[in-house]
Amino acid sequence: MTTSSRRTVLTAALAAAAGSTGLAALPGTAHAAPAAPAGNPPAPTYTSHIYRNPQYTEGTDYGRRFRRHERSDPTFAAEVRLPGTAVLALHGGGIETGTSEVALGIAGYHPKDLAPTGAAGDPRYDYWLFEGLRGPGLNAELHVTSTGCDDLHALGLAEGSLGVVSVHGFANTQVPGYDVVLGGLDQDFKALVRQQLELLATTGPAPWNISIIDGSQVPALGGTDPDNPCNRTLRNKGVQLELSGALRNSLFDDPSSRTGRANTTNAKFRAFTGAVRAAIALHEASLTVD
Repeated sequence: MTTSSRRTVLTAALAAAAGSTGLAALPGTAHAAPAAPAGNPPAPTYTSHIYRNPQYTEGTDYGRRFRRHERSDPTFAAEVRLPGTAVLALHGGGIETGTSEVALGIAGYHPKDLAPTGAAGDPRYDYWLFEGLRGPGLNAELHVTSTGCDDLHALGLAEGSLGVVSVHGFANTQVPGYDVVLGGLDQDFKALVRQQLELLATTGPAPWNISIIDGSQVPALGGTDPDNPCNRTLRNKGVQLELSGALRNSLFDDPSSRTGRANTTNAKFRAFTGAVRAAIALHEASLTVD
């Protein structure tokens, strides 16, 4: 999404019930650490209202999934590069529908069963997903502004990677006429993503012209805050992909539910995620950071 909140993270009443008026402090941010409710032990430093508010149950209201791939450097002669790219979906499941599935596809996994896609030697990327598990129309209050994300797995992936692709969704009425708002602070990476997506007009399921607007023209969706997880990388910059509802729906034969989306990814889904994967490969090849 964006570094500027478009929806209330939680109401003041929920904040009071959690014993705080703000999100937990994050390294490098100005958020105040929450006070512990009277009679309770101090709250862990990195827990947010979503995770510690008893109104929400993990596995029922929301879920978190992640994958961090094994890397090792057991010999003196070997040179193992730093982790390249992590893929995030901060508002997946029923919050911004389709973003979980797109993130998994970009990471190299099928959303139906998490089986690796493509050839055996194709790259797989670390990923982290936060997903609303409630029924349709009941997930909006689970939307935590990107800069409020304090999950240690999510931040650990971002801060240990050379790049991030963070997948979000916007309503068609927010930016009429556009399919993608391309944000984040990594201008070179953004240019590669734009290039590969524009190639779909000639190489993808025809005819398929994806209209793209730069995040600098839509500041609310621009993803330029340094505390946005997409920019909390080893290089302090990354890419945020904001996708319209129409575009997300077009990637599935049945976009109406999590099960429907996971089981009906179509040719456009494969073309879109493949284009972003191609951009990641080009970006990683251009990096000289060891």
